[in-house]
Amino acid sequence: MANYLYSQWNMSRRTPNIKHDTLIHRLSDDVLTSKSLKGSLQSLLQSGIEDEDGRTISGLQDLIEALQRFRQDQLETYNPNFVKEDLVYRLQDIVKSERLGMETRLVDAREDAKKGDFQDAMDLLEHLVKDNVSRLDDLPEGVGDKIRNLRQYDFIDHMARQKFLELLRSLQDSAAGHLIESISGEIGSLTENEISDFGNMLASLNSLLNDKASGKDLKFQEFIDIHGQYFKDVKAGDLEELISRLAGHMAVMHSLMSSVDVEKRKDIEDALRASFPPPIIKDLELLTSTMYEHFNMDKLVREYNFLGDNDVTLDHAMTLLSELQKIDELEANINQAIKDVNLHDLDLDSIGNYLGQEYRSSAEFLQDTMSEFEDEGYYKRSGKRFEFTQSGIRKLGQRALREILAELKRDRNGYIKSNFSGEGWEYNGRSKPYEYEEALDIDLHRTLFNTLTRSGIKIPLEVKAEDFESKEREDLTQTATVLLLDQSRSMGMFGSFEAAKKVALALNYLIISQYPRDRFYVVGFSDYASQVKSSDLGDLRWNAWVSGTNMQHGLSVSRTLLSRQKVSNKQIIMITDGEPTAHIEDGKAVFSYPPDWVTIDETLREVKRCTKEGITINTFMLEANYYLSDFINRITKVNKGRAFFTDAHEMGRYIMKDYFRNIQRVIS
Repeated sequence: MANYLYSQWNMSRRTPNIKHDTLIHRLSDDVLTSKSLKGSLQSLLQSGIEDEDGRTISGLQDLIEALQRFRQDQLETYNPNFVKEDLVYRLQDIVKSERLGMETRLVDAREDAKKGDFQDAMDLLEHLVKDNVSRLDDLPEGVGDKIRNLRQYDFIDHMARQKFLELLRSLQDSAAGHLIESISGEIGSLTENEISDFGNMLASLNSLLNDKASGKDLKFQEFIDIHGQYFKDVKAGDLEELISRLAGHMAVMHSLMSSVDVEKRKDIEDALRASFPPPIIKDLELLTSTMYEHFNMDKLVREYNFLGDNDVTLDHAMTLLSELQKIDELEANINQAIKDVNLHDLDLDSIGNYLGQEYRSSAEFLQDTMSEFEDEGYYKRSGKRFEFTQSGIRKLGQRALREILAELKRDRNGYIKSNFSGEGWEYNGRSKPYEYEEALDIDLHRTLFNTLTRSGIKIPLEVKAEDFESKEREDLTQTATVLLLDQSRSMGMFGSFEAAKKVALALNYLIISQYPRDRFYVVGFSDYASQVKSSDLGDLRWNAWVSGTNMQHGLSVSRTLLSRQKVSNKQIIMITDGEPTAHIEDGKAVFSYPPDWVTIDETLREVKRCTKEGITINTFMLEANYYLSDFINRITKVNKGRAFFTDAHEMGRYIMKDYFRNIQRVIS
C-alpha cells in the first residue's frame, strides 16, 4: 500500500507555464497603441503576466506597493521621539542605582565597623559617599551635560557603573557604528593612548577620503595595515565598501535626527557628542563633513514622518531606520529594474525577507521568463535602445494579420488560408532547409535522406527539426508596394494611427511569409517623410509635436524606392486623414494651413511623376471633409488609382481586400 506525505503548498515549487506567444500578444497590445518597445516591456514588468493555466504572476508594481504598505505600517506604529525620553529615563535609573548602591554600601560598612577597627575606612567611605551625593544632586538637567558629568564621575555602585557604560556603548555605536567596535578596553574608560590611536585613525581616514575625492593615488592597503583592527570585516583593498558602510550608517543616524522634533533632536545630538572624549568628537565631525562634501550624502538621508504611538529606544530606532532605508533601497532597486527592463540585478533575497516567499517567487518567475524571452531573440538591446528583431516583427505582424483576416473569413473576396496551391508560383526542382513560419511544403525525399545520413539506418527513424527540407518555389509575378502612412498629429489624436500601424505590420508579415519575392516598404510622413525599416515598425509612432501633412515628400520618397524595382506592378497605398498642408522648398518643409495653391500644385506634380513611372496610388481616407475628398479626387483623375473612404475600424479589412484583389488581377 502506498504512503503519501502532504505538506503546505510552497510557492517556490510552482513552475509558471508561459508561452512566448502570450508575451508577444501582451506586447502587441501596447505596441499597436504607439507605445515604444521599451515602454511596452516596462508596462509588462509592472503589471505582471497571467500564465497559460490562468495563474497570475505578480508584476513589479505589486511588489512596490507591498513595500510601501510595509513601510507605512512601520511609520504608523512607532514614534522615535521617545528616544530622548528613553535617554532621560536611563540616566535617572543610573543615578537611582548609584544612590541605592551607596546606601547599601554604607549600611554594610557600618555593620563591618561594629565588628572591628574599621573606623578610618568608614570615615573615608562616608566622605566619598557625601561627595558623590553632592555631585549627583548638582547634575545639570540637559541630557548631554548630565552624560559629560557622569563621564568624570567615580561610580561606587558596580551595577550603576555598568548601566552607564552600556548607555555610552549605545550612544557611541549609534554615532560611529562599526568604527569603534574593536577599541581595546571598555569604551567608557579609554586610555590616553587609545584615544590618541583612534584619533590618528580618523585623521588618516579623512585624509584618505580627501585623496580619493581629488583623484590622488590611494594608500588604502597601507591604511588597513595600520588601522585594520577597526575594520575587520572590510575586504583588503575595498575602499568602496568602507565608504558605502560609512555612508549607510551616517545616513541612518541623520535620518533619525531628521525624523524627530527639533528640540528633542538637539538633546539627542548633544547626548551623542557627550558620549565621546572631546578629541574624538572633533575627528568624527570632520569625518561627517568630509563624507557630506565629497560623497553625496544628502541623497541618502531621508526624513520619515512617524505617526505611531509605540515608543522606541535609541537602539531600536537605529535598527528601525536602517530597515526603512533598506526598504527604500529595495524599492529603488525594483524601480531601476523596471526603468532598465533588466531583472538580472533584482534583489530577490531582500524581496523574500521583507515581503515573503510568494512575492519572491513571482519576481523570480518574472526574471526567468523575461530572460528566456530575450534569449529567444524576439528583441535586442542596443545601449539604452530596445528594438524588435525580424523574428519579433514577424510575430507582431502575424498577430495583426490574424486579427484583420478574422474580419474577412466570411468574405468571398477575402484571403482564405488554404492547403491548395495557387497559380502564382511553380516549383523549380530544388529544396532548401525548412524555415519556421513558411508554407509547410516538405520535400520528403530530402528530409528522410538527411535523417539517415545523420543517424544511420535504424527503426524507428528519429527525425529532427534540422532534417526537414522544403521545396523551393519561384513566384511567377512580383509586386512592389509602399505603404505611405500619415504620421501627423491628427492621426494620433483621433485614434487612427493604431489601425494604420496594424496594417503596416500585417502587410509586412504577409509579404514576407506568403510573397517572399514581392517588395514592401513603409514610408511615414508628417512635416517630412522617411522610410521606416521593417525592424522599426514596432516603434512606429505618430508625430505629436510637429504640424504638417507633407504628401509631396511622402510620394517623392515612395517613388524613389519603387524606381529601384524592376517589376511591372508598382503601387502606393496611402493612408491619411487630412489634405496636404506642407511641401518641400529648397530642401526645407514649408507649412501652410489652410493649404495654399503652391502646396497643392507641388503635390499634384509629384502624383504626375508617379503616374509617368507606372506607379498606382490607392488612397484610404479616414476623414470625410470636403477639402480632402476634393483633393483625393484630383489625384485619382491624374493617376487612375482608387480612393476609399473608411474609418479606422474598417480600414485594415478594406486595405487587405484591395491588396489581394490586386494580386489576383496581376496573376490572371
